[in-house]
Amino acid sequence: MSATNQYKCLKAQIKVMLKIAKQTNGLYSEHIAFNIWKSATGLAVLSKWSDLKDALKEASLIYPQQPPGLSREFSWLVKTTNAEAAFWLREQVIRILKPNLRR
Repeated sequence: MSATNQYKCLKAQIKVMLKIAKQTNGLYSEHIAFNIWKSATGLAVLSKWSDLKDALKEASLIYPQQPPGLSREFSWLVKTTNAEAAFWLREQVIRILKPNLRR
């Protein structure tokens, strides 16, 4: 991922994943959704909340459950709130407790 164009790279990754999802007719839906969620994490880091919301919506159309591979804590947070709120809360906690990770 280009350091100068992280946003464009994340959007392109999501676009590629959505294209693959259409071409494979749901064959790899769990993995594709997980990759979209990973890209959504990058969007949260960049505070691109509208794009994050769109990405999560697309991922839920591909795979309506939580994708496998999430941490236990984050999975609980998603179940307790919703995916968008969970991303926002996690990002805020990281910014407060470990601000050096976001500079």
